[in-house]
Amino acid sequence: MSITLEFDQHSFVPRPLISIDTVETTQDGNQNELYKIRKITLNGTAVGDCPSGLSIELDNIYQLYNTTGEFKFANQNTDIIKFDARVSDLKFDEDSNLVNFVNYSLILEELPTTGILFNTGELVSSTTNVLTLEPIQSDEKYGDIYKATQRIGAVGLDMKNPSAPLSSGLVANAKAYVDQILKEEVTPTKKFGFLDNEYAFFNIQAFDEFDEFAGSYNMTISWIMKDISEPEPYYNNEKITVNKNKDGQESIDVAGIFVGLSERSLFPTGIDLTSSGLELTFASGDYYQNAVSGYDNYDPNVSAQSYATGQNPPTTTRVVKSQVGHNPYQGTISYSFTYDNYPTSIITDAISDSLTITDKEPQPKIDTIRVLGRRQGPIVKASVIEYEVGVKTVSYEGIFPRDSGINPADQEHYPSGLKKYSFKQKTIEDINNKIESYKPTEGNVSIVEDKQDLNLTSNKVTRTITWHYAPCQ
Repeated sequence: MSITLEFDQHSFVPRPLISIDTVETTQDGNQNELYKIRKITLNGTAVGDCPSGLSIELDNIYQLYNTTGEFKFANQNTDIIKFDARVSDLKFDEDSNLVNFVNYSLILEELPTTGILFNTGELVSSTTNVLTLEPIQSDEKYGDIYKATQRIGAVGLDMKNPSAPLSSGLVANAKAYVDQILKEEVTPTKKFGFLDNEYAFFNIQAFDEFDEFAGSYNMTISWIMKDISEPEPYYNNEKITVNKNKDGQESIDVAGIFVGLSERSLFPTGIDLTSSGLELTFASGDYYQNAVSGYDNYDPNVSAQSYATGQNPPTTTRVVKSQVGHNPYQGTISYSFTYDNYPTSIITDAISDSLTITDKEPQPKIDTIRVLGRRQGPIVKASVIEYEVGVKTVSYEGIFPRDSGINPADQEHYPSGLKKYSFKQKTIEDINNKIESYKPTEGNVSIVEDKQDLNLTSNKVTRTITWHYAPCQ
């Protein structure tokens, strides 16, 4: 009796121990049975011939790794087991005598004859088809915006099937599955279940990856989609904050970022199996320009007004702080504006200023007439002829920005002796006119104090006038 064990025309001598397991089912994510196979484990010993030793036999066994061929277990001329298989694993025992022999373990997996077949005739053992949605923005003003990622993949089978000829191995079969999904899911009217008349698609990117040994192929596609009612190729991530102080005055912060979107790339609708890979990226020139077009049509004051609640809402004349940043590389424009309805400066161009008014009005003189024996006390009589003098003081203090220099054409606007400093004559006149507007208007009026201080270190102006006044008699 002569029992032989061969794989791909290689005879295993001495004959190894053989064990056979049947893998009943392998399922995909939808619980569909894909195939049934047998798994063969060979535990044997490689023995070298003198004088060549182990090198030739070890090399012969090593060359079998990850190869496909015919496995045959026969008794003389009768085949006991015979099927096509692939060597999926090979291990050598490190504790073996590396001079005379080496123990090894070799696993073969049967190439299945049943499984999922597509129109192209390719087979896969497992599949991946997962969609994830990440909400970017949900807003009545700008509509709903999502970032979508679709991952499609498969592990191919190297099956022998006369009705389904193979194109080129495991990866090709896995690619065929992905290609089939793309053709079904990307059409002129829909993209992975999202209808073109409901969403606009931007920033489409796709890349693939494959593993020749594992026989896997995966494609990842990502895109941004907006509600079709807002099809502009940009979106504005806006945030508005309202602050109130104890006096009911408001400040409103309007901040956000315009993100440009690309319209140039198309969804992949199929895979060229002759190519080694696929990579689609959106063009780098249009998304920044789209961000610019969005920002150019944006008025932050409109947003601020929509959130203002006071009786005197902030206006465009009170932009107290602003900042705009452009990033052409990322295709974004960031912005920040602050509005408020706080009191404006008293004198134009003042950085800060204040006006203080104290007024002690004239009072009639009081005469007291003593009456002896009057139980209610003396008689008090107000004089209508004489008054105590009223005192009114108006003080102004303001700090002004410094000029970097004085234009010779503006020399006449500066007071004499101060031409090299930065107080304009008009500023001094405006301060005087403001104070004079509070001058008492009736009766006898006289100035008892009039002083002005120009602090050139801090660029501060202080002016005070005090009047005495009384009604005419």
